[in-house]
Parts: sequence; C-alpha cells; structure tokens
Amino acid sequence: MIYVALLRGINVGGKNKIDMKLLKETFVRIGMRSVVTYINSGNVIFADMQHTKLEITTLLEKAISEDFQLEIKVLVRSINDFDHMMKVLPDSWKNDKDMKCDVLFLWDEIDGETWFRELEIKPNIDTGYVCTRSYFMGRG
Repeated sequence: MIYVALLRGINVGGKNKIDMKLLKETFVRIGMRSVVTYINSGNVIFADMQHTKLEITTLLEKAISEDFQLEIKVLVRSINDFDHMMKVLPDSWKNDKDMKCDVLFLWDEIDGETWFRELEIKPNIDTGYVCTRSYFMGRG
C-alpha cells in the first residue's frame, strides 16, 4: 500500500529541524520502501505492505524520536484515503488569484463533525464541510 506521512511542526520557523535526506534514511531503516520526501515540508510518500496505519504511525514516531531526539506527531493516510478525497472534492474548487481551497487532515481521535460545528464559517466568503471523520475541506 502507498501512504503519505504528514509530520507535524517540523522545519517551521527554525524549530524542529530535520534534514529530508536523513528523514528518508529513517523511513528506509524501519522498512519503508519507495520513500520520497516533498520539499522541506515533512511530507513523505512511501510504500509498506506489512503494517496497519496505526502501526506505521507508532513505528515512525519512535524512529524519529530515536534518530532526531524530537517528539513529532505523525499523521498517516493511505492512497485510498486520498483517492476518496479527490472523488468528493467539488470540481469548482481550485487555487488561483480569486480562490484558495484547503484540506485539513484531522487526527483520528478528533471527531470532524463535532469540530466542524464549532468552526466559524464566514457567510458568503467561506464554505466547508466534513467529508469523512478524518478530514475537513474548506474554501475561502
């Protein structure tokens, strides 16, 4: 299965610095395959056929702690999660000079429906909805 790992709060404002080449080596060391990092973002694409998403998350957080002495939260989503998201994204959503659209991936323990009810949506400016329990899409 192909996955994306989203590392929370690395390489932001000079804090929690992790070199992407070294991060890739960490993923390979713990058995992940076809590892590709995306810019200096902490987003990593990889393949794994042996573990669940929860197991992968635990392995990655432990390996990052060992290799970089940082306690970094990792959110893992599968290619199937992304495929589902792309199918439900409205065709009208785009990023250009007139519109900015975002997808927020939520931690599994966060109930997207409850979170969304507490979110302030600006009438006639923003739109948004929860597509699944794990992500929220908003447009402004």
